[in-house]
Amino acid sequence: MPKLAAPLAVLFLSSAALAQTSSGLYSGELVLYSPALNGVSSSSGGIALIDPLSGAISKPYAFHATLQSDDCLAYDPYRDRLIFGAAFNNGDPMELWAGDALGNVQSLGFVGTTVRTIAAAGDGRIFLHSTQLPPNSIQWIDAVGQVHLLQDATGQPWQGQSSWWGHMEYDAEHNALLLASRGLTSACGAPDVSVQRLDLSADGTRVVAETCTHFPVVPTGDGFPVGLSRIDGDSWLLNVHTGKSGSQPRMLRLTVEPLGLSVYSYTDNPSAAASNAGVYSHARGQGVLLDTGGNVLRAFGFGEGGAGTVFTVADVLSPVGTANERASLVEVGPTGGPAGLVSLGLGAISLAQGGSQVWTLDAGAAFAGRPYVILGSATGFAPSFVLDGTPVPLVIDAWTTFTLVNANTPLLTGTVGLLNGSGGASASFNVPPGAPASLAGATLHHAAITFGPTFGVDFASNPVAVQLVP
Repeated sequence: MPKLAAPLAVLFLSSAALAQTSSGLYSGELVLYSPALNGVSSSSGGIALIDPLSGAISKPYAFHATLQSDDCLAYDPYRDRLIFGAAFNNGDPMELWAGDALGNVQSLGFVGTTVRTIAAAGDGRIFLHSTQLPPNSIQWIDAVGQVHLLQDATGQPWQGQSSWWGHMEYDAEHNALLLASRGLTSACGAPDVSVQRLDLSADGTRVVAETCTHFPVVPTGDGFPVGLSRIDGDSWLLNVHTGKSGSQPRMLRLTVEPLGLSVYSYTDNPSAAASNAGVYSHARGQGVLLDTGGNVLRAFGFGEGGAGTVFTVADVLSPVGTANERASLVEVGPTGGPAGLVSLGLGAISLAQGGSQVWTLDAGAAFAGRPYVILGSATGFAPSFVLDGTPVPLVIDAWTTFTLVNANTPLLTGTVGLLNGSGGASASFNVPPGAPASLAGATLHHAAITFGPTFGVDFASNPVAVQLVP
């Protein structure tokens, strides 16, 4: 967790040599949660980032308590962060976190709460279902961190018919939530795999219409969703756990308009029957599932059967032969938040060596010539604060004041100025060697704001993190 043990006015940074940009996540990466990923305790697990083509793996997170659901992991393109529920240390309560590829995390709240399913809308909203809620209700977090309860068309809290949801995703094209459920709790009133479509009001606060579709799985009630992800346009991939039945399709194709389920692929490999996680990989152009029996990832094209294409990752991905452990597999998509601030330099900086994190700001041509300021926070990026109605993804603290007072100094070059004709600018965070070692472990976030013709804030960028290491 971020720690600051000395006045930030004496902060000077450097080059530890992790050449990662922004959050360090790359579009197309696969993100896996599994209890086999070397957690703090034998069953706690962690999160791994996997290259879908080479199988290269890194593991930025290890937990003391497991995720409480197999859909308690998501990528939020607005914040450019992974969203997950976890406890890091023995005795800590479960909590909802936003984290980058370096292991830096920021709490989003929900302390001591079991979060069962998460869907990031890509516009700052995060929909979720948790034990804080009335049965079968949905909450959502807005861009500034405020929590709201999803309502029905009459303004009352919306409550679903199904007592268990396997997965939830937001469909921006149709402004709808998609809820996948299973078996005898199916919202369609049939003992099958089902998907509900909840059409939302224009402001996203209310459910205005509901439809449902289902797909029969034999034996009755045996199948349940283990992954829901967009393929393209109107098509989604629904991965299904079918127990030991190798004759049942483990990948279904969901169309949203009209709502319907059909077979995407039959995966005949017996060990893949107990797949507990799956996602569509745009880098591969295939659906991917976690084969818990073979400890590999298998990829399948539309209509493909057999064993699929195996790409092995050099690590234990799942307890071999285990059919019921919590697991989740998601893909990092293109960022969808404010255009913005990009780090071209270091994601982690050595306090002993000194160095720079270089930023480029791209607000777009519509903002050409406008004044801008780059501010910072040592506390984090959530909850945001609001200036002139614009959410700024920083928590105001002493470092915020310091970055404003010391703008355009050798430490913070180019952090106040005018955007060029393309709406861009360059700046940097420059630190000479020999900064206090007591600052090691701190994470700083920076974001840019611009001022419109009436000098009100009219744009805020994404937050960019830099970690201080010895």
